[in-house]
Amino acid sequence: MVGDRQMDFAVGDIAAIPKHTDHYVINDSTEDFHFYVVWWDMNHVNAFVAQHSETTGCLDE
Repeated sequence: MVGDRQMDFAVGDIAAIPKHTDHYVINDSTEDFHFYVVWWDMNHVNAFVAQHSETTGCLDE
């Protein structure tokens, strides 16, 4: 979901999600789903990593 629009993806697809747009991924398959995220704003990256490292520890180096 990107905003209120459902988008289907297949292997090799690329999606650009506009800044400040609510979005999430649903894997409705029994197969594993892998994806990469590229962030362009370093301040946003640092804030996200700091927040999620404190709450989950999963992003600790």
